Amino acid sequence: MDAETRSRLGRRSRRKGANYERKVKKWFEDKLGITLERTPQSGGFAKNRNLSRVKGDLNTLDDNVELLLHIECKDQKNWSLKAWWKQAIEECPPGKIPIVVYHQTQLNENGVRVQEADDFVMIRVKDFLQVLDKDQVIKLRRNNE
Repeated sequence: MDAETRSRLGRRSRRKGANYERKVKKWFEDKLGITLERTPQSGGFAKNRNLSRVKGDLNTLDDNVELLLHIECKDQKNWSLKAWWKQAIEECPPGKIPIVVYHQTQLNENGVRVQEADDFVMIRVKDFLQVLDKDQVIKLRRNNE
């Protein structure tokens, strides 16, 4: 593969990743009612500058809001769950909960990407139980229901 082809594929991959980060950003903003920003260079910006508050793929830049999640976003054809989880754990600042939001790219018979595939969140059970809202998963029944 020549340098031009590798460069074109790299740009396509970065664009796909950025598009997925924007999609996940909107989901979290809609649910949490806060403004999030994509971290420049997919978190490499913070790694290179030792900025713990802007690690991960999505962050809030509002000084009055602290996002307690360390979010890594992955949209890839082949899942690399072990590697993704390792990255999330290793880059997660103290006091934050690492999560990986991921989607498996699906192609139709013509090789065109389809959007019907589900998205998932990987989180440790102990962290999930910490953020689990009892009122969202338990409904008490009345005697005649």
